[in-house]
Amino acid sequence: MSTSSPRIIVVDPQQKLYHLVRAALELMERHPRLIETYSSDDALLELRAIPPDLLITSQTLLEPSSGTILALMAKREMAALPVIVVGEENDPVLDEETIAQSPFQYLRRPIAPEAFIRSLRIALDGPEAAPREAAPEEIVPVPPIEYSGAIQRILFDLMRNVNAMAVILADRNGKVLGYDGAAGYVDRDLIAAALASGFSSLIKMLPTLGEQPRVLSYYDADRTTLFGLSLGLHHFVILVFDRRAPSAALGNVKRFGATAINELLELVGEV
Repeated sequence: MSTSSPRIIVVDPQQKLYHLVRAALELMERHPRLIETYSSDDALLELRAIPPDLLITSQTLLEPSSGTILALMAKREMAALPVIVVGEENDPVLDEETIAQSPFQYLRRPIAPEAFIRSLRIALDGPEAAPREAAPEEIVPVPPIEYSGAIQRILFDLMRNVNAMAVILADRNGKVLGYDGAAGYVDRDLIAAALASGFSSLIKMLPTLGEQPRVLSYYDADRTTLFGLSLGLHHFVILVFDRRAPSAALGNVKRFGATAINELLELVGEV
């Protein structure tokens, strides 16, 4: 069923899954036709109108039925339809036996980008497209960080010192933990999800790089310029500049960014 332009129905009343799916498929170099719906009824109407290649639903929906029930209903309509159910951190936990016997893939946030992309490959291309080997970043949990107090102050000062439009703190699963400045003018979730794949690979590279590598990534473009700074192995900071950053931006980010990261590591520990 492999296709470069899959038709995918995304069901999520909170509108979080759409950006995650789009970012992952862009990394896979696919050009999907995404149909965003917010309820089981709308999803089933879309499914019956034009058969999709994949259905992705959040575990909790607004109506009494859940994403798992929708998955079963969709499988009754189309037995061969791949379905992925994504649970949030506060959703009821499905036991291992239920997951093993379910006719759908089940993922739970926070999700490592590699794990989500692997699930998409299995759904769209078949199990043989994604052989199972547990990667280190899928096993090691992400230490929690709260975007408040001293952490927020350090990042806000960094944003001002380098004259950035916005600053975003995210973890290696692509989850946005907090932000300041004019971050509402950019797609924060999409940026974090796209950059996460690079920073999450740091765990794999430790034997080559050594402990606590410091990574700076740079994306220069006409509409937006991005700098990414690793914060330990599990988090990273994104500095957003409107349009092309001034010539002094790279030097300022290196200078003030290194100081800010050191201060943050003193607070959160060498994680």
